[in-house]
Amino acid sequence: MVFYLMKFKSTITTSLLILLSIPSHGQEIMTDAFEANGLQLVVESKELTKLVDNCGSILNRVCLKQGAKEVYKKTLCTTGFNEVLIRNKGYLIVVEHYSEPVGWSQFYVFDLCNRVLYLTKKLSESAGLEWEKFIEMDSNFKDKYISEIISL
Repeated sequence: MVFYLMKFKSTITTSLLILLSIPSHGQEIMTDAFEANGLQLVVESKELTKLVDNCGSILNRVCLKQGAKEVYKKTLCTTGFNEVLIRNKGYLIVVEHYSEPVGWSQFYVFDLCNRVLYLTKKLSESAGLEWEKFIEMDSNFKDKYISEIISL
């Protein structure tokens, strides 16, 4: 009888060790992608269990690829999932980085036709962007909303 109890206890211990070694569902990489004009924009989000690339909670990688070549790459740290999203605005592909604890959004506006990236300033939650202004951008709009323009 004692032998069977020890064997049962050993089986439970082994089963627990196996279950603990399997990554939990929250640690899977969530991927969102968009393709246009021979370019692929990918956002990968992964929940972290330790500090990686100075991120402690959710690591988001934004990558624009042309075939196997990476044209643009950025790492964004967030406190939750769905704080980095891809949205399509006509021929513009927009990656929104929303900081829930602070209450601002920053937009990475990819103009894949003209191969330009517009990085906006950090905007308060109530601020909305007129997406058609990105087509023929005037200097007032640039000064008010754009922090950087990057050729791709």
